Amino acid sequence: IKEICSKVDNHPLMIEMIAMRAAGALLPQLVTIAEQYSRQDPEKIWHESLSKLYEESLDEDSKTMLVDLSVLPGEIGMEVINAVTGSENWIKAAENLVAILFWQKLPNDRYMVSPLVRNFALQKLEDQREKTEKRIAHIIINLAQEMSNRIQPGKYSFDEMREGLDWFDAEWLNLITCASYAEQDDLCELGDTLLHFMIRRGHLKDCEQIYKGVLNVRQNQGDRRGEVKTWNDLGVCKQFQGNWDTAIDNYRQSIQLQEQLLNEDTQYTGIDQLPKTYNNLGFVFQEKGDFDKAEEAYQQALKICEEAKSKNLSEETRKELVLELSQTYNNLAWLRTCRIRNNPEKLKEEFGKARKEFEQSIRIKLDHEDPRLGQTRRRYGELYLLGKQGRVAQTEFGKALEDLQEINDEYELGLCYKGLGNAAQQQEDWKKAEDAFLNSLKFLRDEDYPILNGEIHIALARVYRVTDLEKALKEALKALSILERTDEDSLKNEARKLEEDIAKQIESRRSDSVTG
Repeated sequence: IKEICSKVDNHPLMIEMIAMRAAGALLPQLVTIAEQYSRQDPEKIWHESLSKLYEESLDEDSKTMLVDLSVLPGEIGMEVINAVTGSENWIKAAENLVAILFWQKLPNDRYMVSPLVRNFALQKLEDQREKTEKRIAHIIINLAQEMSNRIQPGKYSFDEMREGLDWFDAEWLNLITCASYAEQDDLCELGDTLLHFMIRRGHLKDCEQIYKGVLNVRQNQGDRRGEVKTWNDLGVCKQFQGNWDTAIDNYRQSIQLQEQLLNEDTQYTGIDQLPKTYNNLGFVFQEKGDFDKAEEAYQQALKICEEAKSKNLSEETRKELVLELSQTYNNLAWLRTCRIRNNPEKLKEEFGKARKEFEQSIRIKLDHEDPRLGQTRRRYGELYLLGKQGRVAQTEFGKALEDLQEINDEYELGLCYKGLGNAAQQQEDWKKAEDAFLNSLKFLRDEDYPILNGEIHIALARVYRVTDLEKALKEALKALSILERTDEDSLKNEARKLEEDIAKQIESRRSDSVTG
């Protein structure tokens, strides 16, 4: 193999051409082929070979499918192929492309085209490329809208929700590429599909760029109803990045527009969105430590949900308001949990209220098969953890894990494993704590969740401080390097102090060893 590659000066075009000829050939035969190719221009022979295969080995369906789908840079799933081709013959066409090695078949009924073949196919589009890109973007964004319906809480089963999330994961590169050349209306539709996927799987920076593009379009068009959603969703994106002040501004923009529309536009039916945005606003205030403003926002959401019961609303809107009522109880209970965490003296005052609100939320979510049930149970576990009821906390975390694994909610799974780690650490079960925190890091990646990721590395440093000081120092330094990208000064100071203390402990141990 080394000799074959050296014959063509390791030129990637020539190596790929030889690989395409490899099926059924012996190595000496491939050496001979390599010697023949070595005397020819790589670009020319590559293009001529592909052109011959294209013209002689492909039927019209295969040619059309190859060229149309060449505008997509990522792996391609059968849902996309079926939607783009609109033909019952797509399986046969795909088999033809695989047979001549233009495409490679991957697991889970997905296909991949090499960059070299893709570039060849793109040349076939000539002056039709822009038109084709916009057409393919329209088709795939419509498919994304269909898939996004599956991942909205309370609308589909856990299995269907997981399928929708997996589809977005697999097609993500293609989707963000489509965003770069989609028509304005299609771009807005794509932006409106992303919220529940972003919450569960991240890709925050990509989503932020899409939301900003959508917001620019809607402001230019004077689309206030569309702006309501985009300001809210952009707020969620900034919230998950830990940019609290920007998130607050975004949510307030959305609330202001919604209240204007409810007062001025008799045709506006988005009353169910308003308590959602107030809940989002309350959560950010809570994360900032302003618990009073957070409770004000949650109580406003609760008031809107209760007052709406007497209004003439559609069944769908009523269901959305019931689900948001449940989420508001969840948020109020979580606020009380955080008050206890911030001030343990609040335990007696707030524990009973929080437990009642969590149970109200869980009861509604069970009745309506709300996929956010796992989040509420995870938070309920945190409450018991603060109440020093570790066994009950682990039970709730265990229930939460089962629910969250059903829908593959990466963000909440990360938080749930983090809670399990804290419970194990509280009980001085260092191995279980380590395993749980490491599992948490798999879901809460530093590029998407730097603050949470930094907190977990701090927790690991504390675990390793008992079992392995060198590992502890590495984790503290890792936490500090990640948190330097955030505005969380208190966490940075905590990581810095921990790193200094561990370094002193290591140095002291070394000195004792030398003295001994």
